[in-house]
Amino acid sequence: KAVLKQLGLTKGNVFQRSSVERFKQQLKQEYNMRGKYNARIITQTTPLTQNRIALSIEISEGRVARIKKINFIGNHALSNYELKSMMLLSERGFLTYFTKKDQYNQAVLEQSLQLIRDYYMDHGYLKFKISSSQVLLAADKKSVYVNIKVTEGPQYHFSGFDIAGKTVLHKTKLLELVDIKKGAIFSRKKVTDAIKAIGEALGDHGYGFPSINAEPQVDESKKTIFITIMVQQ
Repeated sequence: KAVLKQLGLTKGNVFQRSSVERFKQQLKQEYNMRGKYNARIITQTTPLTQNRIALSIEISEGRVARIKKINFIGNHALSNYELKSMMLLSERGFLTYFTKKDQYNQAVLEQSLQLIRDYYMDHGYLKFKISSSQVLLAADKKSVYVNIKVTEGPQYHFSGFDIAGKTVLHKTKLLELVDIKKGAIFSRKKVTDAIKAIGEALGDHGYGFPSINAEPQVDESKKTIFITIMVQQ
């Protein structure tokens, strides 16, 4: 109904058949994103008195396409099994009859890809990226195949950290809030946790809007990262 209103297909407005076609296309796209590739949308107009028409819309949603295969390309540090275990979607299996995790949904796929990105970034893979994600629809539109191409890159370690800037808190106190150890595997979460902890500590002293940024210095030859945390209270 919201889309109908947006396109001007409401009572009293001038009828435009092009708007009906746009409505069907937009609604079809929404169903596709939810894995309902067999959805059918039929519209019909009926002439009425006083130069009016009635518009009826019949929708057959169909079933959600099931994921038959998830395939990763380019991964070496982690196996396909390990990567699949992080996803909110899964291949069709006995348990998916109950969990429904094999029902394809574009939004859930994007969430799954973000979980994989987060894992790599928290385990030293600073340059990790998902090069592409491709969803192939079977001829019967009842099954999909998901291909995900990744580039892992090298694994990095912390070479240390420092805190710069003037604050009401002593530097020694701030250093205690940072859980970064020299030689440990780089973790983006460790850096964001440190920023959060320093921000909360300054907040407890009345500084509610501090500016805290992490500036990484990357040594490509040694595959290490030195973090400088810049603090402005």
